[in-house]
Amino acid sequence: MSLLQTADVERILAELSRKRPVFHSEGDFQFALAFKMQQKRPHLRLRLETPVISKGRPRVDILASCEGCVLFLELKYLPRSLHAQVQIAEGEHETYDLCDQAREWGRYDFLKDITRIETWVAECTQHCPEAVGYAILLTNDQNYWNKLNDENAKDYAFQLHDNRTIAGGEVLTWGERATASDVKGRKHPIVLRWGYRFQWRDYSELAPPLAKPLRGSRIDHGKFRYLLVRVPPSG
Repeated sequence: MSLLQTADVERILAELSRKRPVFHSEGDFQFALAFKMQQKRPHLRLRLETPVISKGRPRVDILASCEGCVLFLELKYLPRSLHAQVQIAEGEHETYDLCDQAREWGRYDFLKDITRIETWVAECTQHCPEAVGYAILLTNDQNYWNKLNDENAKDYAFQLHDNRTIAGGEVLTWGERATASDVKGRKHPIVLRWGYRFQWRDYSELAPPLAKPLRGSRIDHGKFRYLLVRVPPSG
């Protein structure tokens, strides 16, 4: 059996959201999630930003291992502009000042994370047939979980909207509108080994009394959701 089932990861994220409904950065999210995993599963050996023996020697965000079995976790934190003070204790608030990030790159990079995990899981099959991986995207930008209306959008093939299904072997490429700067460092098509259906889940909502706006009278983009994708064993 794999080290963590999908329901286990969902429960860990649910507990994390009660203490950390929002994060300052992807690194902040990574550390907080690893810490919560260690609390819930103290038998796991957890390592952050660990090199993986693979072509190009990339690093995995979180590597969990126990008794020869491994689990790979890749995280994306892609916030939309948000300016708020969030309560962390009675009478104590923490300030969050988040900026927009390029959605087309975010979509591509998340799918690329899945292909990376697929490769790592396949490479581990001989010594750990139950090796699995999870890709997690956390965002307050509804453009990720809503379907694009413009079929000519340059990143239409990479969209991650709720209930989208991608077949294994399907070739995902940039649209004709994509410029050289759009695809710089991301020109290669995305081809997933397995098929996936994307299902978004609620993570948190920043609203009074938990949070208060830094500017204006309300908090924009206060709803956070996450996409959790399980990469299965290759055996």
